[in-house]
Amino acid sequence: MAVYWNGPPGWPTPPTGWLPPAGWRPPAHWPAAPSDWVFLIEVDDSVPAPAPARRQSHRGAWVMAATVAVLALVAGALVGRGLDPRQSAEAVAPQATVQPAAPMTPAATAPAEPAPAISVQAPPSPNLEVFAEPVEPARPPDFPPPGVGEQPRRLLAKVPFNGSSDWAAMTTNPDGSAAGFSPCRQWQVVVNLAGAPAGAYDLVAGVVATVRQATGVAFVLEGTTDEPASAEATRRAYQPERYGERWAPILIGWAPSTAENAAGQGGPQGVTESETGLTHYVTGFVAIDPDGSSNSDPVTLRAILLHELAHVVGLNHVPDPTQLMAPVYQDQREFQRGDLAGLAAVGSGSCSPDL
Repeated sequence: MAVYWNGPPGWPTPPTGWLPPAGWRPPAHWPAAPSDWVFLIEVDDSVPAPAPARRQSHRGAWVMAATVAVLALVAGALVGRGLDPRQSAEAVAPQATVQPAAPMTPAATAPAEPAPAISVQAPPSPNLEVFAEPVEPARPPDFPPPGVGEQPRRLLAKVPFNGSSDWAAMTTNPDGSAAGFSPCRQWQVVVNLAGAPAGAYDLVAGVVATVRQATGVAFVLEGTTDEPASAEATRRAYQPERYGERWAPILIGWAPSTAENAAGQGGPQGVTESETGLTHYVTGFVAIDPDGSSNSDPVTLRAILLHELAHVVGLNHVPDPTQLMAPVYQDQREFQRGDLAGLAAVGSGSCSPDL
């Protein structure tokens, strides 16, 4: 067995392979670790670590794209924008860019395939460059340094797949896998509470913990932020001036809807490698309408947050009305069997050391 360090949210990232020496204690000014935090992770050395993603030695480019899902509250039901209250659809907003938190490695990318009928990939980021051969492509200026916080193996145990087919991915890779976040590093979540009801932070904390458990991916609530929330999907994925040299954390906030009667919207932002066609998500956002009636009901608000954060980590709408990822809310308060199958699938992806 090999042992790897797993630092809590807010702690500096040590060099790869670092382990605390005997008697080591963190400085008093570092934030307190969650009470159930696992600092050292054991992995089976008999299982070979995944090989790092191959870098291109010829012409290449990285492309950033976002997929956004919109939910509307119509006659007490959550529905896809622009459809009959019993239909579903994903509306695509222009890529939401985000603030950075911890450096990550980019992968060479090409525009991601749009999700079936519900999502559409945004156009390539305007400041992407194509680099001439024979030089290996330089890193785009809107990418953080590669691989910050990435470990050679996943941080949390892989969640078993229950076999249900009642789920859909926001993006399906060429190899048939569902696109998701790397399970080999922590992904921070921040909250802007402007416009949020009392108790919203605790609701978000519980929702993040639920999604972490269901995916086996280390999503961690880092705290609050003053970054303005928006339903326009215009965040920058890399904001070193706010979050440091890392991809911006997933942002959850309250902002006026861009669609009539929308209760909330959200989606991931990903990087697609042009050589393999594989998409890895690096950030995302959730925007809840502060004026919606559901915002005053903690039970409904929690369901909306679960639904929207599931979009961020990679799930699409499904026609089965019993699933939480159905476009119509019918008092589904928890993830159902199909939802859990999908969350396990999006959490079972590969490491992304080049992002």
